[in-house]
Amino acid sequence: RLATIAFAGDGVFHGSIGFGTSWAWNHVDRRVHATITDSTITQSAGTLSVDAVVWDIAKDNGRTLLPSAYAVAVTLGLGEDGKTNVELTGTVAVNQFNTGTSSPAVRASMSGSTYQQPEGGANQNTGLSLSATDNTNLLALAGAVDTDAELTVGVAVAVNELENKTTAYIESSSIDVNNGDVEVLAAINPELNAFALGVSVTDNDGVTLAGSGASNIAPLSADAHVQGVDKAGQTDTTISGAKNITIQAEIAYTDIASGAGQFGVQKGAATWVGAVLGAAVATNDLQDNTVTAYVQDASLLASGNIEVSAETTMALGGIILGLAVGGEGAKSFALGGSVVANTIKPTIDAHVTGATTTLSAGGNITVAARERDLVISSGAGVISANTSSKGGAVVGVSVPTNTVESTVKAYVEDAQTFESTGGTANVTADRKETQIVAVALGGEVATDFSGGVSVATNTVTHT
Repeated sequence: RLATIAFAGDGVFHGSIGFGTSWAWNHVDRRVHATITDSTITQSAGTLSVDAVVWDIAKDNGRTLLPSAYAVAVTLGLGEDGKTNVELTGTVAVNQFNTGTSSPAVRASMSGSTYQQPEGGANQNTGLSLSATDNTNLLALAGAVDTDAELTVGVAVAVNELENKTTAYIESSSIDVNNGDVEVLAAINPELNAFALGVSVTDNDGVTLAGSGASNIAPLSADAHVQGVDKAGQTDTTISGAKNITIQAEIAYTDIASGAGQFGVQKGAATWVGAVLGAAVATNDLQDNTVTAYVQDASLLASGNIEVSAETTMALGGIILGLAVGGEGAKSFALGGSVVANTIKPTIDAHVTGATTTLSAGGNITVAARERDLVISSGAGVISANTSSKGGAVVGVSVPTNTVESTVKAYVEDAQTFESTGGTANVTADRKETQIVAVALGGEVATDFSGGVSVATNTVTHT
């Protein structure tokens, strides 16, 4: 378990020019590896478990997990009415985990090894389990508040970036279990929340700018496999004596949420002039997400079932959510924009290949790639108003978009043997119950001119 906390705060008070900034930044590269390499193991009873697990801090021992990393930054700028010319505040909160590295963050593996469970007596119903699991949970919060200057600027940015490869595998090894189960499991259960709020308020003639940006960036890879080497037509990787064999990779999205809010207000007499500009941007970038389960140049023999499966799904109650809201109130001119972009591009792949590959089961053989129960929502809203007796104009723009491009594939290619002697052999690729919603709202009120644009877009491509 790993808990990392970064907190930054700054305050600027009065003066003719004020500038304040706060940065909270967590940069963590962590590796959790459980490996057996070039070993010979004989076990007389029980199951051999090789587990690499990243657990965050559990709450009530249930599904809800407290974040493993907090980045919290707050900046407050308080000018003095009539005396402060410029007030600038900027806030950045960032969590970066495992960025810029190519090795797996979480790995459970057996390679170049022999594992045996002799027959008879207490050795019955034993087995082997390799499991790699990552439950990373990140929270980034940023807030900036600026008041009372001729030029006020409040900007807040919150970012979570998680690059993660989680893998479990058996390679170039000989496994002989006595009617036990063999499991090779890789799972990622990410929870990422980024929220930013920018507020800028003035009592003066002048210009007020408020901005916020919140983003989650998560290229993820879950991989589970059994792989050997073709040596003169023979494989060097075998699993025999098993009851059931399961090779499974999964990404289960828990909550991926980004929220950005900005509010710019010019107070004072109705005869004053001034402009308020505001923008809120929220993005969730889940491109390059891959889930792969495969058998290549290996021999798997089971009296029961053999399963090779890759899957993406939502955890119970989970959602991929982007939300941006804004409000501007000005004496002369108000411009507000809210933009949301959710981008999800997974590749889900389950396959069996190799000229020396044998899968033989007394029960069922399943090779399956599945996309399940994704819930994706984006919402953008903005309200802009002009309240000057001299007239003025307001413009509001709301643009939420959801882009989903998924590839789901399952296949068997060039395998030497693929047979079920007492059940069925199935190769399937399917999708189920994806819910995608985009909502755009806008409102504009002005003395002379008001204009608004609200565009909501869903783009879905399946292969």
